Amino acid sequence: MVVKKYRINYLDFLRALAILFVLITHLDTYLINNQLLRMFEPYFGNFGVGIFIFLSGYVLFLNHPSFHSMEDILIFYKKRIVRIFPLYLIALMVFFMIFALISPMFSYQPVMDFGLKNLIIHILGLQILLSPEYATPILTLYFIGLLVIFNFLYPLLIRFSKNITEFFLISLVPFIIFLLLRFFFNIIDNYFFQYYFVFIFGILFCHMISTNNKKWLKLLIVIPAILVFSLVLSIRNLGAYNFGIDTIIGYAIFDTVIISFCLIQFEISKMFIDDFSPQIQKLIFNIAFCSYAIYLFHRPIMTIFYGSALLLGLPEIIRDLIIIFVAIPAVFIISYYIQLFEEKILRKG
Repeated sequence: MVVKKYRINYLDFLRALAILFVLITHLDTYLINNQLLRMFEPYFGNFGVGIFIFLSGYVLFLNHPSFHSMEDILIFYKKRIVRIFPLYLIALMVFFMIFALISPMFSYQPVMDFGLKNLIIHILGLQILLSPEYATPILTLYFIGLLVIFNFLYPLLIRFSKNITEFFLISLVPFIIFLLLRFFFNIIDNYFFQYYFVFIFGILFCHMISTNNKKWLKLLIVIPAILVFSLVLSIRNLGAYNFGIDTIIGYAIFDTVIISFCLIQFEISKMFIDDFSPQIQKLIFNIAFCSYAIYLFHRPIMTIFYGSALLLGLPEIIRDLIIIFVAIPAVFIISYYIQLFEEKILRKG
């Protein structure tokens, strides 16, 4: 069992919920009898990634509420690089081995660009910054490109804002700059515009909670009220291929839905997490602990099981059972030990 660091139970619950949503979404690819999954797939995927982005902003402010010098910022960058890149680079190598070299043998090859230029861009974590003109984000791993941008911007936003109002106004500056870069140079992937304000709101929400800012907290009651109005419209009709004002409006509605959902889950988890049995809380902690590794490696692991079943010519129902009862447990077990190994390496370092 991993040595527990200081954890916040309800944040662990949200991490565990987010990774389960992502797994459910991607099961659609590997299950033959997936009609029910396909019905809810847009919601699970967007909510899962949305919770991760929201938590990223929330936890960054929780752990790093201020920066007093450029040295503080450089130390922050160093720590984030160490936390994000080692497992990511291993995952990128595994993706190349599985999807470029192995999966074509059993006629399963998702559309991914493993050209040299695209791989170099991904190694640097610049896939979101340089897409769509120079890069094509690889499935699932696009999320790391978002983390790179958000973690780069975070200390700059905090360093130059003195209060919550200034922070929000300053947060508009990179959004506008990136919007201009997209229109004039066709760089900055849609994912940035889709999730940027979810990230910003995670920071703002943590700021409001930690300072007990009742003036702003009272306004939060309006956000969940919009959820029902915009839920189906935003998520099912997202994904415009031509980037324009309609896309921006769609992302604004999308953000309202995701933020509303995150707030609701945040409050529910705080209310009920202590009611779970110690065994369930331990399970939640373990899933949350290895959620990053699960996110990075679940697709290659499930692809190996799926492809092996295809090569053996197993009936469809048997293949589905293998995915559900063998592949999914394998994802959790393998990811847990990958994360545990990384933690041991980081502690030694």
